[in-house]
Amino acid sequence: MDPTVFLGIIVGVGLLLHAIGIEVGMRLFYHPQSLLIVCGGMLGATLVHFPLSQLFKTPGRLKVIFSLKSKNFIRDIEMVMKIGDKLKKEGRLAMSKELNSIKDHFLRNALQLLIDRVQIEELEKILRDNIEYMEKRHYQGLKFFEQLAKYAPGFGLIGTLIGLIVMLSQLDDPSKLGPSMSVALLTTFYGVLLANLLFLPLAGRLRISNNEEVLQKEMLLQGVISIANEESTYLIREKMSMLLPESERLKLKKTQKKK
Repeated sequence: MDPTVFLGIIVGVGLLLHAIGIEVGMRLFYHPQSLLIVCGGMLGATLVHFPLSQLFKTPGRLKVIFSLKSKNFIRDIEMVMKIGDKLKKEGRLAMSKELNSIKDHFLRNALQLLIDRVQIEELEKILRDNIEYMEKRHYQGLKFFEQLAKYAPGFGLIGTLIGLIVMLSQLDDPSKLGPSMSVALLTTFYGVLLANLLFLPLAGRLRISNNEEVLQKEMLLQGVISIANEESTYLIREKMSMLLPESERLKLKKTQKKK
């Protein structure tokens, strides 16, 4: 599990409380009714906006966020190079025996298509379609959290309007105007805080995960197409490593030299 999500929220809330003062913050900024307006309205709008099929996917999306791991591109390149070398020496039948040991679903399917002698043009089209549909699935998760980030400040503003209406109804008692105004503004505070400290960062986290996975799949695609074209191991490495930053490419070359 990646602890940086929890760490970011804890640090953000902690610094806010430190700046405000814990005692003052708990006294002035803790208001369950305002929080209920924001969270209740946001939940209702989410149920209206998204079908149940999308809501049921929320635990899976959170699992991706909290278990986000960096892709090991160098290991993937070395694995594809090894597969290409094995295919040249032992043939397609020998490669088919190792398919179940490959954990990456995309690569396993790509190699299965290669073993089944799918034409190179058709193979590339299928793999690119897989990447495109994967991005569309990921976009649904991004949209979910981005939409929550839009609803939270909106219902915060609604809560503020409710508070102002209550305040205006008490104009005959000036002593209640200050506290009523404070409570009215708290709902906007909660909405903006949830949007900017929770929902937008979670959407950003999913975007990073999507970008890394798309990059990895593009790299694997290049490798499989190179294997299909019976290109040399050196050419496979060069085509796959083109998608990497210079520092990673140098690291890969050093690893290969040691071998």
